[in-house]
Amino acid sequence: MKIERLILGAIQENCYIVHLDEGCVIVDPGTTDVLQYCLENQLKVTDILLTHGHYDHIGGVDALVKEYGAHVYATRDTMHVVKDEVLNLSFRHQPITLKSPIHDVGDRIHIGSEIIDVYETRGHVIGSCCYLFEKEKIMFTGDTLFAGSVGRVDFPGSSMQEMQQSITFLKNLQIDCIVAPGHGETTTLEEEKANNPYFQ
Repeated sequence: MKIERLILGAIQENCYIVHLDEGCVIVDPGTTDVLQYCLENQLKVTDILLTHGHYDHIGGVDALVKEYGAHVYATRDTMHVVKDEVLNLSFRHQPITLKSPIHDVGDRIHIGSEIIDVYETRGHVIGSCCYLFEKEKIMFTGDTLFAGSVGRVDFPGSSMQEMQQSITFLKNLQIDCIVAPGHGETTTLEEEKANNPYFQ
């Protein structure tokens, strides 16, 4: 499995392109630059995973769905965030509300031969979640967990208490995996358990 990272927009959001045999899965397409990249590289986009609903992670969704008919997956609460300009923070910039249909991820989804565990990790905003690709041992954490830090909790729909609960959950996972966050560089869950101050 090949994974590419695109760094998008003014606040340098990480969008990931996961190449599978059946096509590509896009994690958090923050701007329409993702569509242009996919067209230029003749990629077939089958699915989109949203870790949460903030504007800098969803800006390319509708364009990708229009072009490819891709299936969009998110948690139930994220479905509300992407349609609310205050919760998705787009009211501060250019208002965005998604029009594309979104499928509830539940606890686990299958895309092609991939099994993807879904961990709802509230705190940064309602509906935030992490996606663990079981075979490849890589987890896309959105703005829940960064290298050495965690996501902000001073936005509408944020909660420090829920963030603490989410970090405790991740700390107790009996796995090691690559952590691919929504901003910044990759890390590992083991590294964060040992050195991230929010895990101590």
